Formats: sequence, structure tokens, C-alpha cells
Amino acid sequence: MAKIDHHERIIFKKSYLKRINSILAFDKFKCDEQQRESIKQELKRKGFTIAETGVLPMIQAQKGELYVIYSEKGLAVTCDKVSYASFESHLEFLKELIALSGVITINSIVFQKQNIYRINKGKVSEVLTKDRVLATLFNTQLVGSEPAFGQIEDGCYYTIQNKYNEDSEKILVELIVSGMLLQGISVEAFVQTISTMNQRMYDYWFEAVSDKVRETMNKD
Repeated sequence: MAKIDHHERIIFKKSYLKRINSILAFDKFKCDEQQRESIKQELKRKGFTIAETGVLPMIQAQKGELYVIYSEKGLAVTCDKVSYASFESHLEFLKELIALSGVITINSIVFQKQNIYRINKGKVSEVLTKDRVLATLFNTQLVGSEPAFGQIEDGCYYTIQNKYNEDSEKILVELIVSGMLLQGISVEAFVQTISTMNQRMYDYWFEAVSDKVRETMNKD
């Protein structure tokens, strides 16, 4: 079993981050018409466009590449890189959405970050195979394992997996780091829990990519 060390978070000049998914399962989320309208009005005030689903208590809202879905099961938030300024700002937004729901218990958390690494074959002289790419750019002990590498820490389950695609001109490697808490916590404990999860996901990502990848992230 690989040991994942702690690493201080670095603010790199650029990022390969593509998409962030946050899924929170609520306990006893009852959304009547009045509360539904209240949530919709608050999202509109924040600049969201509301999709009229006609289904209670489903609420779907979009602002650029930021998507919010409320349902009887809980809350899902998906955003692309352009709508993700930082984890701290994302956390503040999640806290606001949780407050709108009025729930006091969160049954589970799924937090996921997807990174896309593009390799232009025309700029590389050597013949690239999947094994060579993974061995050069990633820690294959974490990324190349089948099934996806996973570990349990303090009630959270962390996984790393990759999706490898190529055509005649380029290679795309999608690296997905996920953190999952599959036990109930109070809303008050949410901030510390997901903050710890975010840090450990960073640690896992840091050890999954090579020095070469991190070096490119600090180039102008």
C-alpha cells in the first residue's frame, strides 16, 4: 500500500484542472413550493439562469460553466476551470447552498477534481506509447493501477484513476482524483471535513504526477 505524504499547497502559474464535482447527500431534505421559490430567487440574484423542470423539488440552475442541482437526494455542483477561482471560494458557495436547503445533517460527500493533460505528438520526436507516457508523466504506482488506486483514511475513501485517449495528432490523459465521505456529519462539521479532504486530494494529486508535470505548471 503506497504511503501518501503531506505536501504544502502550491499556487502554480497554470493548472491542468478541467472540472470539479461536489455531490452532497442530505438527510430529510423537504423542499416545498415556498422554499423552492426562495432558493430559485436567491440563485437568480446570484446571476443564475433557472431551468424550469416542472418537477418538485428539482431545481436546476446554470451560470456560465457552473451548474447547480437540488433534488430530494441532496445537492450537486459542477463547474469547469473557468468558474473555479479557488477551493476557498468554492467552499463559500457550497456553504451558501447548504444554508438555503435548511438541512442539519449531510449523509455523504463526494468531491472530485478532473485534470486534462494534452500531448502534441508533432512536438515530440520519440514514438509515444501509453506505457511510456504514463511512466514519464505520472507515478504509475498510483495512476497505472487497475482497478483505480484507492485508500481509506479517517473515514474518507480516496481514489485516483486515469482515462487515456489518443488520435493521430494528440494524446489526452484525464487524471481524476476523488474523495468520498460515506458517513453522516453535521453541517457544522462540513467545512473542516471537506477542507481536510481537499488537502489530501492535493497530496494524492501531487504524488500522482511527475516533477516534469509540476515544472510545466510554473512556466510562463
